Amino acid sequence: WGRETLEEEHRFLFDLCEAEIPVCVPLRFEGESVRESEDFFYAVWPRTGGRSPDEYRDDEVGTLGRLLARVHNVGAAREAPHRDRLDAATAGLQPLAELEAGPLPAHLVGRFRSAVERASAIYAEQLADVPLHRIHGDCHAGNLLRGDAGWFLLDFDDFVVGPAVQDVWMLFPGRDAEGARQRALA
Repeated sequence: WGRETLEEEHRFLFDLCEAEIPVCVPLRFEGESVRESEDFFYAVWPRTGGRSPDEYRDDEVGTLGRLLARVHNVGAAREAPHRDRLDAATAGLQPLAELEAGPLPAHLVGRFRSAVERASAIYAEQLADVPLHRIHGDCHAGNLLRGDAGWFLLDFDDFVVGPAVQDVWMLFPGRDAEGARQRALA
């Protein structure tokens, strides 16, 4: 990541913290949270404790859904021009080009390209009227801890500009009836 990208991550975290959303934020030194030493960027974070959940009770699903809604409301308040966008090009077509140039076997390229292009077109169509804004982007149970003070989110290094539903899908990923029920509760 470049300095601008790292600073956008930290700005998002500070925005969330200011809105009293429980996140782990980097420490500031002389007003900066991103430092540089010999062309190497770094940040210092406080030690954070808690446990990742194995599963969620229904009341926790509702609480987490409201927490994500608050994150997304804060995320929509500011642009992030240096962060990746989660759209049809970045989620489908760009990775396709990388796979075609490398590990994808030649005899699969045509079929794979056709499938990715169809899926990307469907995704672009479905995304046409959906607002994109700052989201966690990697909001799975391992990036959510419950400690003495309650729930908090961490590890925003993969935050993207994308549809809010991405975080819901990541946190409640089941493809079965239980996953659908949890997403409806969230």
